[in-house]
Amino acid sequence: MVAFLFPLSLLGITMSVPAKLEFINIIACRDIYGSVLSITAGPERLPCLEDPKVQASAATIIAAINVIMGVLNCCTAPVWGTMSDRRGRMFVQRIYALGPLLSDMVFLLVVLNPSIPGGRWIVIATGIIDGSFGLGTLTTAQAYIADTADTESTSRWYSLLMGAYYAGSGLGPLSSAFIAHAFGPVSVFYAGICIHLIFLVLVFFVIPESLVPAQMETAQQQHKRDLELHHVASGGLLADLKKAGLSVGEPLAVFLPSSWSFGIPSIRLPSRSWGLTVIALAYLPDTLLTGAGAFYLQYGMVLFGWGTAQLGLVISANQVSKASYLMVILPFIIKLLRPADSISPPASRDVSPIRSAEDTPLLARDASRSLKQKDRGLRWDLGLARISLLFQIGSLLSMSFASRSVTYGLGITSVALGAAFVPTVQSFSLELYRRRGGTESGRLFGALNVVSSLGQQILGPGIMGLIYTKSVETMPQLIFYVGTAIVLYAFVLMLFVNVPPDYSEEAEEARETAEQTIC
Repeated sequence: MVAFLFPLSLLGITMSVPAKLEFINIIACRDIYGSVLSITAGPERLPCLEDPKVQASAATIIAAINVIMGVLNCCTAPVWGTMSDRRGRMFVQRIYALGPLLSDMVFLLVVLNPSIPGGRWIVIATGIIDGSFGLGTLTTAQAYIADTADTESTSRWYSLLMGAYYAGSGLGPLSSAFIAHAFGPVSVFYAGICIHLIFLVLVFFVIPESLVPAQMETAQQQHKRDLELHHVASGGLLADLKKAGLSVGEPLAVFLPSSWSFGIPSIRLPSRSWGLTVIALAYLPDTLLTGAGAFYLQYGMVLFGWGTAQLGLVISANQVSKASYLMVILPFIIKLLRPADSISPPASRDVSPIRSAEDTPLLARDASRSLKQKDRGLRWDLGLARISLLFQIGSLLSMSFASRSVTYGLGITSVALGAAFVPTVQSFSLELYRRRGGTESGRLFGALNVVSSLGQQILGPGIMGLIYTKSVETMPQLIFYVGTAIVLYAFVLMLFVNVPPDYSEEAEEARETAEQTIC
């Protein structure tokens, strides 16, 4: 049930998106022509909206909001992620819940006061609010599932979460259209604010904390040791902000290949682990295509004359199809076909920092033989992630060859078949992290959120937008060919990912020994 409560926040966020786009164009008209336009006027009643200068101005505002939001989210996501390990998931989620609420209230202030000075810059400032603490609800939900679900059901719960995520994304714009038609565009903001307030009540009084005090205490002690290693004197949020300011790339250290386990003290592993590194490199291309979604819709507008009604229908169909696939079809397939991991003897406990080099190949061979008899479910998850990428390639090629509006719309909807890649890879990366002794799931998902923000909000719109603007007059399909090459690159990378041996027990023993020594 908790997995379905978190996307309620997304419903409120996406509900106001169409109205925000409409009023951003109205604000651009006002800035250029110097007139105060009625907030009840729709875009079809404003001839200035067709002016290229207005379109460029509105695009500048939208781009500024997205870039600011993406950069700040890259900096703050790991801060909130590690804090959720120390203070609790719900403590951080309550902060997250304030972001969308404040953002909609600020935007509503500008809408209700069209003559307010600096309205453009106040609207852009909403990107600061959203980027600072308004985009982490999904990260908290992922960590929440990692705290409460077992290994065999994790991928199914992540699929349900992503399905609820897409359901919220699809129902938000659809609800906005009905509310705006019945009560006017401004009423959409009031409806969104009400949803944010309901979600705020849920995270304060209804949704329980998933971490026990002992887990938070362990994370606090490890964070304190980490601060000492980094020579940071102060603690708490200030220390996290200092670390983020010194090195934005520091959270991504979790993806670096290493011969050592996570945690303190670390133990030396028989071989260097590249699993999380390769997964991160494959995860980024998928997020690049997500950031290119607006240009796929623009392609439909240029070639097939899509208007607001057609765009709304396609967006809703795309999101609902993803939700149906991830919430109904994929969990059924996983439950029906995914094999259970067979029980086998635990891995050797002889791993230590002082193990001799000549013993390492023998230990690696033993671990390899053990993997042949267990981890069947994890290997099945890995195969599902690879197949999902092939589905994405098929969807992109069908879109590039589409010559009719219906065919192209079906191609966009078929992208849902590849939606299993994200939850499956998240579940698999969590297991890889755990097998190297990692216990702070918030740290891992904070790093994944950084990669997602880089692709969806910074690199994706920038790179794919540049490709589309340069090729739209001569070869508009180029954006799909480039997208196909990007997904193919991710598929090749995933071929090099394997299920590694499990050294989590050795890492736990090392931590217990260290704690006993200190005591």
